[in-house]
Amino acid sequence: MIFRKEQMSTVKAQLNISNNAEANKVLGNMWKSLSASQQENYYRLADVENRIHRELYPNWSCTDNYGKRKRKQRATVSTRINQCVCHCVTE
Repeated sequence: MIFRKEQMSTVKAQLNISNNAEANKVLGNMWKSLSASQQENYYRLADVENRIHRELYPNWSCTDNYGKRKRKQRATVSTRINQCVCHCVTE
C-alpha cells in the first residue's frame, strides 16, 4: 500500500492514465520489477505503520469496522419489504 500511495500520482501523470485499474496494473508490474531489497524497504515501512496503528487503536477490528453499513442497509431493506407485504396483505 505504501508503494502504491507513493507511486500512484506519478504513474497517472507520466502515462496519462485516469483509470485506477490500469494504473494498478502498471504499479503491480513496477512492484514485481523491484529487487528484493527494495521491496524489503517497503515491507519495513508497512510494519512501522502497522505498529503505529495498533498503538493508536488497540481495540480496532476490521470485522467491526467494515461492512456495518451494508449489513444495516440489507436489514432495513428486507424489513421494509416485510412491512410492505404485511401492510398489503392486511388491506
